[in-house]
Amino acid sequence: MSNAAAFVLAQARLLVTLLASITLAWLATAVFSYFDAQHELDELLDAHLAQSASLLVAQIGHELEEIDVEHAAVA
Repeated sequence: MSNAAAFVLAQARLLVTLLASITLAWLATAVFSYFDAQHELDELLDAHLAQSASLLVAQIGHELEEIDVEHAAVA
């Protein structure tokens, strides 16, 4: 094998190694980003659910006060 052929073979191996490494790095970044975004979305939805529950509790409390006032006025 000549020096030129060995050089081309070494370039090809280097290119394949670099492309595989870059692909793996991008894949790892994509997987990490997906799970991080999923976690953040879960936190956002949990906060929204807690806010909705708080509003419902406040509304039910207000309605109970109205019922108590109505019954107190009748009695």
